[in-house]
Amino acid sequence: GNINNIPLLRMHSAKQGWKVVDWENPISQQEKDKFSCSWTKYTSSSTRKSARICVHDVNDVFSNELRRGARWIECDVISTLWKANVHDRHSVYVEIGANIGACVMEMLLETDANIIAFEPHP
Repeated sequence: GNINNIPLLRMHSAKQGWKVVDWENPISQQEKDKFSCSWTKYTSSSTRKSARICVHDVNDVFSNELRRGARWIECDVISTLWKANVHDRHSVYVEIGANIGACVMEMLLETDANIIAFEPHP
C-alpha cells in the first residue's frame, strides 16, 4: 500500500498539528537550519563493537561525554538485563525518549533485539 496511509508514520508540528512524514525529505529546512550534528565513535560495553553515532554540535553535556568516549552505565545495564531475561526472536525492545540514541546503540551492538525507539519532538 501507500506509505502515506500508515497512521504510525505521522509526526506532530506545533503549528500544523499532525502530518504525514515525507520520507523523501523528513527534516524541514527550518529544522535543518536549527539542528546539526557531528559524528563520533560509539563502542559497546562488553563486545567492544563500535559504530558511528551522530551527536549534537552544540555544547551539550551528553554529546560532549560521548565525544570523549565516555559511557552511560544506565545503557550498559539495559543490554545486560535484556540478555539475562527470557526473550525470543519476536521480542521487541521499546525505548521511549531515545534522545540521541546512546542506549539504542548499546542495544544494537550488544544484543540481537528488535528495536523500536523514538524521541518525541515537539
